[in-house]
Amino acid sequence: MVNNPSSIKLRAHHLLCMRGFKGYGYSKDFVNNLRSIIDQLTAHPTTEIEIIDECDAICAHCPHKKNDRCAADKNAWQRIKERDHKVLQALTLGVGTKINMIDLTILIEEKLNTPEVVQDICGNCIWKDICLNQTNSSTIKCFANFFRNLFKE
Repeated sequence: MVNNPSSIKLRAHHLLCMRGFKGYGYSKDFVNNLRSIIDQLTAHPTTEIEIIDECDAICAHCPHKKNDRCAADKNAWQRIKERDHKVLQALTLGVGTKINMIDLTILIEEKLNTPEVVQDICGNCIWKDICLNQTNSSTIKCFANFFRNLFKE
């Protein structure tokens, strides 16, 4: 968990996971950690994010993490890195980019703003359908939660 972070490292694809988070996860510890990170970033939107393509603060509590890699299945590590790189490409950012959460949120809203883009990035993610909740195809439901109160004082 993160407390009043001035900076944090996050996997690129976790930017979408945070946006679509609905309280589900791989374990109770994982869910509590992810919720804590989201709460901290919402409370401190000027936090600097270093975007990476390896295990991060969210992965720290994942039961599939082994030797700083995802071991959910034999192809998980490569599949997840590809997902990270799709996000980076869509955002036109590189590994190691540092950007504050406010600017990153604006960029995500500009570049990852259709269900088709999210579908392409998320592929066969087990949480994708819950995240997208495509009951209203004109909006991406997964973008509704994370920064609802970002610009409120």
